[in-house]
Amino acid sequence: MMEKLLNIVLDSTSHGIIVADSDFSVIYSNSAASKIIDKSVYSVDFIKELLTDSYNELKSDDNKMSLRIFLNDNDSIRTIQIKATDISQNGSKFILFELNELDNLSEIENEISGNTKIDFISNISHEFRTPLNAILGYSDILINESVDENHISRLNIIKQNSNNLLSLINDLLSLSKLQSGLVDVVADATDLKQVFDEIYDIFSFQIKNKGLNFDIQFKQFINVRLSLDEIMLRQILFNLIGNAIKFTHEGSVIVKVEFQNLRNNKLDLQLQVIDTGLGISDEYKEHLYEIFSQANENNSKSFGGAGLGLAIVSKLVKKLKGELNIDSKLGVGSVFTLKLANVPFIKENKVSEMKYTNSEVFILKNIKSILVVNDQKLDRKNLKQMFRSYNASYYEADRAESAIILAAEIKPDLIFMNLRMSGMNGIEATRHIKLNKNTRNIPIIAMSNVHSVLKLDEEMHLFYAIINKPIKSDELNSVLRQIDKNLKENN
Repeated sequence: MMEKLLNIVLDSTSHGIIVADSDFSVIYSNSAASKIIDKSVYSVDFIKELLTDSYNELKSDDNKMSLRIFLNDNDSIRTIQIKATDISQNGSKFILFELNELDNLSEIENEISGNTKIDFISNISHEFRTPLNAILGYSDILINESVDENHISRLNIIKQNSNNLLSLINDLLSLSKLQSGLVDVVADATDLKQVFDEIYDIFSFQIKNKGLNFDIQFKQFINVRLSLDEIMLRQILFNLIGNAIKFTHEGSVIVKVEFQNLRNNKLDLQLQVIDTGLGISDEYKEHLYEIFSQANENNSKSFGGAGLGLAIVSKLVKKLKGELNIDSKLGVGSVFTLKLANVPFIKENKVSEMKYTNSEVFILKNIKSILVVNDQKLDRKNLKQMFRSYNASYYEADRAESAIILAAEIKPDLIFMNLRMSGMNGIEATRHIKLNKNTRNIPIIAMSNVHSVLKLDEEMHLFYAIINKPIKSDELNSVLRQIDKNLKENN
């Protein structure tokens, strides 16, 4: 009786329902599924292969909720949407397939709607970023020029809040790009110790104000450069460490770094962010990585933020094919553990502090001012050290947005532009500088770990030259000599 009632219910739905065993042989299909995949047209082997391929493709990508396939019936093509769900019962495994026949017109409309949403977020983000760029740029200029401590303090408040708003806008843009599949993984030669040195500098002021203990511990340190996407890793760490500090009122935030299973120039990397903060309830853990999600609505009022950080972290970790786990108790604290397996590495023969040594320094005759644009504090510090030996005024910007304003304000003779930065990257900033008639002729040197960042000829032509990181003194001298000579010939 119950079996007949269940069949009546399943046959009454417009969705096609197919239940297959672990070998993908059909053991049940309702009437809607029989209409969608007509067994008189398609063979049993074809249906089995269709279900097998669909299931394997869906399971190969955790982000993919459904799959669209195309069936060719008598020269007419139909679009079928398939979803698959694993079911276990009494030790046996079954797979439930849900099929829907899509109208091609509605499918196109849905795609247009999705693209419109992405375009809207990108455009509105750009409209917000444009005035914020000016606020941040002129804040830096006024801070550099001001001698009044009260004025500097107020300007820093303006800059800090502008940066917070810009971070939120960048999070929205990052999320829209991740959801639309527009973000590619680019492996850089990454100095992990340098990354953490910069992270320590960034969060040290915030930690000091809250009276927390903050430590970054390398269980074992080997002098290597890891081949991974440094920008994605930084964004993951900024969000995890920033959240730990935000929700910890007393105690400590500890970051543990461990290289595991070293073999054949590959290793497994484990990073842990451990705090003694508010903790997370078991009920909320399953919603932790959802968009606009925070443990309770009072958190957004008390601590700020829109609940985008961990949603972005989750998607970035999947992009890197990593694993992110959480162990947390309310009132005790949280431990976030990130694992990246099979990370290639290259051993460094030299100590990192020795790579910035000037040799054969000469006097610049035509380069009177240099602007360095880099969001990495240690890189800027090292470059500043290198440029001290040259007779040129030195300026720096920690964001691409600030660099556009500074370039127009000071009109430097030369710009060194880091290509991969959080927020607006160096390529976008260079385009803005080249569009301004007052700055378009300034030679710009691209700084990068990898040449593959510049993919198009148009991007290559934006830059006078590309210099590899870490920057070597002989390469720097060679570039400066050539530009100094060209400036003399053009004047």
